[in-house]
Amino acid sequence: MKYIIIILMFILLSLVYLTFIKPVIISLLFDTDKTDLHMNLIWLYPFIEIKVEMENYYPAYTVYVFKKKLFKKLILKGKQKENNTKLFSYYNCLKLKNSYVKADYSLNDPFSTSITNMIFNIVQSFTDTVRIMQNPNFIADHAYITIEAGTKLNMGRTATQIVKKKFKK
Repeated sequence: MKYIIIILMFILLSLVYLTFIKPVIISLLFDTDKTDLHMNLIWLYPFIEIKVEMENYYPAYTVYVFKKKLFKKLILKGKQKENNTKLFSYYNCLKLKNSYVKADYSLNDPFSTSITNMIFNIVQSFTDTVRIMQNPNFIADHAYITIEAGTKLNMGRTATQIVKKKFKK
């Protein structure tokens, strides 16, 4: 019994250590042409993978452990305990690396597309942590938006920063 506890403690400490070393890879794909929205979170692939997809106009997430489906659940909007401004205050706690956004878009007219292009350029000038690549199409025959984004999140450092912020108050 003593050895089982030691082994479980070793595994738990190894997982805690790995949260600081191996980041969670987050990717997002939003496509209005295909009415598609996908988000993947991968940590120590194939150890843990979470996929978020739209199902009957509601987001649903599926959790996989070692490529085996563990469970699937719809994300239903319920009572929000914290308002959005309080949640946004935790943005500075996120420890992100290699963040990027790739946007391909065309709106109904060239003027709207150029305004959107200008907004992307303004946002890019204010951030140095996110690389923004855009491909505006000024003469497309239909309106569309395709956004591909990704980042690497350090879970251990993020959790440490959130705990520090909670105890600082």
